[in-house]
Amino acid sequence: MGRYCETADVTARFRRAVDVLSYPMAIESHYILFAENDLDSRLGPYFAVPFSSNNVTATDLSIDLSYARVIIYDDPKKYEAIMGRVNGMIDDLIAGTVSMVTDSGDLITSSNANEAWSNTMGYHSAFGVGDFVDFQVDSSQLYDEESERL
Repeated sequence: MGRYCETADVTARFRRAVDVLSYPMAIESHYILFAENDLDSRLGPYFAVPFSSNNVTATDLSIDLSYARVIIYDDPKKYEAIMGRVNGMIDDLIAGTVSMVTDSGDLITSSNANEAWSNTMGYHSAFGVGDFVDFQVDSSQLYDEESERL
């Protein structure tokens, strides 16, 4: 079972997927898994991945990516059309011009960060070259953490 979609989702949208493959259940193990990993790797720098199972945008893109992988050699023109839509949507998500949507209608927006989020971002590094005995945590971070506990 995939994280965002299942074989039934792909075959419900694209009946031809059943015709192309001699063993349709291979969609799950051979195509969905890799499509979801592709989606996570492309959106990971901008969103928290893996996405929740109620993220309909991730489901939509995973279905299209899975089917595109099924038909890549059988129907290159359709593959290009699907990938054009998927790449455009991913570019829009990264740019922040569209948001992801959950099944409850909540919007998930991009962090537009070029680096992974960290709970110590914004604090000066306390570690570096030298004797580890001299390492210390940024005093601003210590103050913030202490204030949270009070």
